[in-house]
Order: sequence, then C-alpha cells, then structure tokens
Amino acid sequence: MKEVAWDPKFSTGNIKIDFEHQIFVNLLANLKKALTTNADSRFVERLILEVEQYTIFHFISEENIMLQEAYPLYEEHKQMHTSLLLELKLAKEQFKNKEKTYESFLLFLFNWFDTHTCNEDVKIANYVEKRQKENEITAINPNASNEDYPAYKLELNFLLDDILNKFHAAIFIIDSSNRVVWVNDATEIFFGLEKKDVILHDSRELVKNKIKHLFKEPEKFEQNTLIAYNTVNEAKRFTCHVLPTDKREERVLQHWSRTIVSGAHNGGRIVYYYDITKRYKSEQIVKESEEKYRHLSNQFEAILDHIPGLVFHKDKMNNFISVNKYVADAHKTTKKELEGKSIFDIYAKEDADNYYLDDLEVINTGRAKLHISEKWQTGHVNRWVSTSKIPFVNTDGEIIGVIGLGFDVTAKKEAEEALIESEKRQRKILDSFKDGIYINSPDYKIVYANAALQKKLGRNPVNELCHKAIHNSDKKCNWCVYGSLQQQQQENIEYELEEATGKILEVNNTLLDDGNKLSVFKDLTSRKLAEK
Repeated sequence: MKEVAWDPKFSTGNIKIDFEHQIFVNLLANLKKALTTNADSRFVERLILEVEQYTIFHFISEENIMLQEAYPLYEEHKQMHTSLLLELKLAKEQFKNKEKTYESFLLFLFNWFDTHTCNEDVKIANYVEKRQKENEITAINPNASNEDYPAYKLELNFLLDDILNKFHAAIFIIDSSNRVVWVNDATEIFFGLEKKDVILHDSRELVKNKIKHLFKEPEKFEQNTLIAYNTVNEAKRFTCHVLPTDKREERVLQHWSRTIVSGAHNGGRIVYYYDITKRYKSEQIVKESEEKYRHLSNQFEAILDHIPGLVFHKDKMNNFISVNKYVADAHKTTKKELEGKSIFDIYAKEDADNYYLDDLEVINTGRAKLHISEKWQTGHVNRWVSTSKIPFVNTDGEIIGVIGLGFDVTAKKEAEEALIESEKRQRKILDSFKDGIYINSPDYKIVYANAALQKKLGRNPVNELCHKAIHNSDKKCNWCVYGSLQQQQQENIEYELEEATGKILEVNNTLLDDGNKLSVFKDLTSRKLAEK
C-alpha cells in the first residue's frame, strides 16, 4: 500500500487542526509498522484503540473550534464525524473478524483521513482564518507590549510556540514589511542557521545573501522563492535540495507558503519547509528502476524487431497487443497501427478462425502449442509459416492471452511440395515400364513396387521383405548384391536369374542416393530361346 506519512497537501493552514492531524498520521504510521512486523496482537489491539480514542478526541476538538467560531456548517460537519466513527467501528470489527486484511484496514483509515481533511477540514480552517484574527497562525508582534496582550493571549501564544517548535517542518513567519518575525526550532536543524541571524532580518535579503547558498541549485532556489513571495493570496509550492555540512544533514524539502490575510502580520507570509527526503529517495529509486526497465524494454524491443520472423502478443479476444517490426513490415504498416487491431479485421475469416482456435487451446490448457504449420496472407502475398504459441501470463499468474513466434517456411514448403510432385512423376514413369521394378530399403523391405511387378505378384508387396515377396524365400538371397552396392564396389550390377518357372530374367541393381536399392527385372526368356 501507499506510504503512511505526512504530506504537505494535508495542511489546512490552521495550526491546531494541522498539529492534531500530524499526530493522527503518526498513529497510523505506528499502526502500520506494528502490523507489517507481526507485533504482539495485544499491542496492535491497543494501537487500534488509541487511533479510535484519538479520533474521538480530535473530532470533539474540531467541533469546539466550529462552535467557538460559529461555523455555519457545524451540524453537517458533526454528522460527518458521526458517520466516520461508525465506519471506523465497522472497519475495526471487520479487521478483528478477519473480514478485512491489515492492508485494506490501513488503506481505509488513510484514505478516510485524506479525503475528509482535503475536502472538509480545509473549509473550517479557511473560515476560521477569515472569521477570527486571534486564531490566525501568527506569533507575538515584537513591537507590541504586554498591555496589548491579555494574559490568556500570551499563554495561547506560548502554547502555539511550543506546538510549532515540535512541528516536523521549518517555519518562517514574515510580516508585511518582509521582516522575519518568527522561526521555529526546525529551521536551525534544517538549515544550520541560528535564530538570531534570521529574526528581524529582511526575508528577501536573507534568501539572496545567505539562505540560497545552502541549496544545490542556489539561483533556481532564489528565483522560485522570490516568485512565491511576490504571489498574493495563493499558496506556492516547489522542491529544493539542502546540501550537507558539519552543521546540517542533506535534505530534500518542499517549500509551501501563502499570504497571511488577517491578524497582526496581515499582508505578510507564512512559509513551511517540509522534509520529504525519504519520499524523494523512494521516488528516485522508483524513477531509476523505471528508467532501467525502459532501457531494457527498448533493448528487448530492438532485439525482437531484428528477429527475421513474426513475434506478437495477443489478448483473449484475438486482438494484437503488440507486434514486432517484421509483422508490421509484412502488412506495410507500423507497429502502432496494428496494436489493438482484431485478427478478424486483418485476415480472411477462415484463417482468423484457425488462429483463434489455436489461441484458445493454449489459453484454456495453459500449455504451449509448437510448430503449427499454417497459411499467412498479407495483402496479395501468400506464405507458409511455422508458428509456436505459449500462454501470456500477468503478474498475478493469470493467463491473459498468447505470445507467438513464427518463421516463414514458404521456401521449405514449396521444396517439399516440389519433391512430392517429383516423386509422383518419377513413379508414374516407373509404372509405365513393362518390366517389374521395385525399391527396397537397407533392411530389405520393399518401399515401392511398380504396376508391372504388382501385376506379376498379384498384390502390392510394399513393406514385405524383398526375398520373401519376389522369391518366396525366408532368407536373404544368395546372389543378393546389396552389400556390394553399399560398399560402393560397383554403382550398378547386372545378373541373369532363371526362375523355377523356366523364365530367364536379367536383374539390374542400382544404389540410390538415399541408400535404397532399385532393382529392375527384364524378361530375357524369348531372346534366349531365339539365340538357342
């Protein structure tokens, strides 16, 4: 969940409300620490009780301010407090009964505080600021005597001094003549400046001659500060970086200031410097991680764009999430143009349906589907690709689509088809011969027999042993020349063979490139009888 810490946006401008709000945020931070470190359950229970009891106290305190200042929306605001307390009680019970996780319980508390403070409490502060000058966040006017301040007002100012000195922000109060009339203890800690070197000095001269040199970018700090000082009736914010010395630590601060519109220092300015070092460092770590990720992502994208094949991500609805340059170039468009496009809008319906069926098989089974041979048409170009698809999984382990990788195998496909056609033509030629022809493998199995041999045998002897099919012998023929052919003693061997029927055959044997043997039987009976 988000960091539980004070943020300048929570400042309402009313010291009492802001001080109590800071205590509440600190309570939430303590509760988060206890919950995330598995602290003793009794301790956690007491912390939750402390949050609840402090909330009741703060609401009463806030309602007293509204009553004291005759706030016109008192009843509505009080009703909000009542509703919020009921919500807190319900959330506490849900957490206790394990219906809420500690993360959701803390998120509820922090969002509840954030929304109510920024939307509602700021209205009270603005009203009080305009309504009652004595409650304005000001210090004692250094030119005023004790007679100008009744005892209760002096006591109030001493109390405010004490509160402001404990405030986790450096505070400057500047009067209408630009003099610094008050600073809190945090200014000495943050800037390494003694109060005597700041109070009653011209605020602008201090910035130009002394304070700006404490910062990493002094000229920028001076420019931003003077712009803020010249802005009337509007709060100004900017971030600045204090450099370390032996008197001060390195800090990242957020400047927040606004015009004082009432009270002894009407027309002056109140300036806060909030310490956001931890948050800034965390943000820098996140920023550096994002930059590193962006760099790696760009490198990875460059690698994908140089792959000579298709790379794509698709969602469950058959839409492209991303594609590589190869896919975009094939469609004569850009990667950006294809992102989000439905496959049904790009390809023929039959092809798109087939692609989607493969996707669904991968999505529903969670298993990859490899080496899918499929058509791929881009424009008027028809190709064959071999595609593999794997599940596309998000960080929660949920399958949200497919990742595909494919390569153009058109040339291979055409070569295979050409080879098949060539074999068909060759076998057609062999079938036209009147002589018996067969091809056998190294294990003596017939892999092809032409029509003439099939007619002679009265069957197709494919997958039969050649010596059994041709000569009805269970053993290899004594005259077999396959071994001699395999040893490349001769490329072609001819011999005459007299069958039991009296037929005289000439057998021509040739070793083929694939290691098989081609045998042609030529009937010499008539010629031999004529010769006799």
